[in-house]
Amino acid sequence: MVAYNRDIPDAPNNPSNDQPKMKENFNNIDTLLAVDHVSFNATNGGFHKQIDFALKATPAAPLDPVSVAFTQSSASLTQVQGSATTNAQEFYRNALGIYPLSAIRAFGSFVGLAGAGNIVPSNSFNVNGTITQVGGGSLTSVTWTVNLNANTTTTDNATVLIFPSALTFRSPSYSLVSNVLTINMTVPSLTSALGKIINFVVLQT
Repeated sequence: MVAYNRDIPDAPNNPSNDQPKMKENFNNIDTLLAVDHVSFNATNGGFHKQIDFALKATPAAPLDPVSVAFTQSSASLTQVQGSATTNAQEFYRNALGIYPLSAIRAFGSFVGLAGAGNIVPSNSFNVNGTITQVGGGSLTSVTWTVNLNANTTTTDNATVLIFPSALTFRSPSYSLVSNVLTINMTVPSLTSALGKIINFVVLQT
């Protein structure tokens, strides 16, 4: 808590009596500002350092052009269907509706190999370590196992979008169990996977 003395200085008071409270007020303005901002007497004074949300609450719909960013448990929102987290998530609300800002939980981009082996993600977030490829045969189903960071998804009920770079990679499917994502696709041959890029995005509210 940051202390503040309202209505100080007060006109009927002797200024010397109000001086200690005025000093406390001015010092605590600096304290309050510095929570999320670069404060006085510093380069970039007034710039944001971060944004801290103290509670989870859904604001009333604003009138355009006003909009608001807020945190709430997605399980508390009527827009969310099915299993959803009770932890704070970030949302944005304008006059038209509520939109999730923290829905992207993980993404990755990796290059296929000619055979079974470990693939290091070339561009990823919340992907833990390597991606393993297995498969065999001339017209075969190739499986990539992706380990996500702990708590990337709060349940196994998530949406996964898969984008292979080759049109010959067909019938993409996936399963997600305890933050282990398994991607399956049919390819003409294992050698056809060589050099091909596979992208994925994990979404959850």
